[in-house]
Amino acid sequence: MLTDSQIERYSRQIVLPEVGGRGQERLLAASAAIAGGDSAAIFCAAHLAAAGVGRLHVDGIDANGPLADALALRARNLDCVIGSAPFAEADVTILLGDVDLARTAVSGTLVWGRGTAEGIIAARFPTGRGCISCLAALESPAGAHAGSAQLLGTLLATLGLRALLGIGANDRAELLRLSASASPLVSSPFPSRSECPVCS
Repeated sequence: MLTDSQIERYSRQIVLPEVGGRGQERLLAASAAIAGGDSAAIFCAAHLAAAGVGRLHVDGIDANGPLADALALRARNLDCVIGSAPFAEADVTILLGDVDLARTAVSGTLVWGRGTAEGIIAARFPTGRGCISCLAALESPAGAHAGSAQLLGTLLATLGLRALLGIGANDRAELLRLSASASPLVSSPFPSRSECPVCS
């Protein structure tokens, strides 16, 4: 049950029909893990912390350091515990940039993305369907455009929050492309490989 201070803190989210009081309780009980992306990871973590995700693990950041980043995240939300969600146990795992194949123990929803010369490419895999092999095989040359770190972090945080709240949930992996031009976000089924034992 939400406390009075939590109701006040999250009031702008609670009034949204997609969130409500129960959704906010789900966020407070949830965990998210973030790896890669440097400053994009901090933008992503800041959005998740501000939204009320209860436990965050960000590679390279824990309650003891780097102190500035940890304190900044903690200051966004006193309900958020930094560094207590191992990747294998997180409800949502968010990978930014090049895929780290060593991180194959993903049990929850997997969200991945990186900046490209054309904009941003991202993918979302439903819980238990995160396919690191197909993701690694995806041809998406790295690049950058102005503001890509903040935009990438915000987009992946939004995808993570949607997964935690069950908004638009389905059992299909999706690929998203956001062009640096004025084009809208384009979503399509993830191009899984037919020979993949996870996806086929």
